Amino acid sequence: MPKKADGFSDGMSLSPTVACFLAESASAVRRRRLPPELLPPLCLVGEVSSLSRGDDKKGANLFKTRCAQCHTLGEGEGNKIGPNLHGLFGRKTGQVEGFSYTDANKHKAIHWKEDTLFEYLENPKKYIPGTKMAFGGLKKAKDRNDLITHLRNATK
Repeated sequence: MPKKADGFSDGMSLSPTVACFLAESASAVRRRRLPPELLPPLCLVGEVSSLSRGDDKKGANLFKTRCAQCHTLGEGEGNKIGPNLHGLFGRKTGQVEGFSYTDANKHKAIHWKEDTLFEYLENPKKYIPGTKMAFGGLKKAKDRNDLITHLRNATK
């Protein structure tokens, strides 16, 4: 099967996941999947994360039962015990106007994306030591994927 310009063959599947991390800047890292024969030196081989597309309906139910007590999703809705999550993706930690964040949240200096949320939602207090968020996390990768899919759709 001929290789395309990106190194993949049509219909090629990779197992185990092979990921190469290429530093683009001090604060940005890009993950790229490559076939084993194209791996440059210093690449990591193995499962990197369980991040994948989730089920929006299941994520909506998780939000309702685990998050809605403290967070709102809609544009213009106020903050509750936690900040409003509208426009979450791409936003830097600790930036919702009118919400009182801990210094830990203000200074974490990451932007919320699928991968940062995936890690954060597993154990918020481990990801941001000093956060006041009273949530033990979602241990199952599937639950985190479902919730992230719902958040992506509901916070645009």
